[in-house]
Amino acid sequence: MKYLIWTIIDIIIWLYFIYLFFGFIAVGRRIFWDKFKSFSVFILGFGLLQILSGNFKEDKKETRVVKINENYKQGAVTKRKYIKLEDNISLDILLTISYVKQNNTYIPTAYYTSLTEMVGSFDWDIITEQIDNAEPNTESKYRVYGSLKWKLFGVEVYSESKEFNGVVVLD
Repeated sequence: MKYLIWTIIDIIIWLYFIYLFFGFIAVGRRIFWDKFKSFSVFILGFGLLQILSGNFKEDKKETRVVKINENYKQGAVTKRKYIKLEDNISLDILLTISYVKQNNTYIPTAYYTSLTEMVGSFDWDIITEQIDNAEPNTESKYRVYGSLKWKLFGVEVYSESKEFNGVVVLD
């Protein structure tokens, strides 16, 4: 719920900036209300700085696939597991692990994490991960540690450390 509230606050600030920007163009300084004049000028000025510096755009990072192990036979049986690390109303953190079956053991070969849902106000950076090998019909343990960055008006305001531990059953 806290992620949804943060996203709504960010959207409201962006909408207020757009209102101020076009209002200032249309009617000039009369757009600023006396009560909120300093706040409005700050939002308008900061928004313009964001646009001029190019920082207003979302940093759409390409999904970074981390290869763990490339020493396996080509053409071997592969398996991919999808794990929802965090499940919220407006934000999900997903982990995808690719395994290859070699000598009756599943060996992790690559993984990546991603954010889904309403993610404009957040960035996810993975710091460390640990994924174990597994036999068929057994569990493979994983540990993922990362940083969820909270952004307001395109600027990082807060960084929250997150750690996820769990098991994947490979059948």
